[in-house]
Amino acid sequence: MKTIVTTAILIGSTVFALGQGVTLQQGQSYVFEFTSIPYLRPAQPGNDPFGAGAWFAQGTMRSDESALLEMFPNSLSDVPLSVTGSGTDDPSDSEVGIGHVWMPDEAPFFPNLHGVMRVTMLNGSAELIGFSVSQVVNGGFYSSHTAVPEPTAGTMLAVALGSLVLSRAWKPK
Repeated sequence: MKTIVTTAILIGSTVFALGQGVTLQQGQSYVFEFTSIPYLRPAQPGNDPFGAGAWFAQGTMRSDESALLEMFPNSLSDVPLSVTGSGTDDPSDSEVGIGHVWMPDEAPFFPNLHGVMRVTMLNGSAELIGFSVSQVVNGGFYSSHTAVPEPTAGTMLAVALGSLVLSRAWKPK
């Protein structure tokens, strides 16, 4: 398995804007569940990267701050795949992403095209602005980049985006 922590600009996807996410303080978590990943096109074997990630707004997570991303194949009761990462002190970086990329010979982590991700701030605070998930299943390439809606503390929200449903619970600790 290859785990990556990277800074990247998402090209050809939703533009995540500063001030439109949720600021997580140390110890706070954000949970999102997706019930369907949209089909984009036939897969191109060996050329389609697939994995999952959480994205933070520019300049909001520095190198001395870190977060944990947990990916659950069906529900929070499943055993997660976990990745930790930190931010950057380079002001030219557009967004900071913490994610995992699956190798071509690995089985799909989200074989039913649904799952749950949880982001927890381990140190510091940062503005979570979105998440991404891409999966190759049965010869098809499925992918989504979804912005995190600004929350109302202690409430539940479901946002339908095409065939993707994002549900989230956010409650300060």
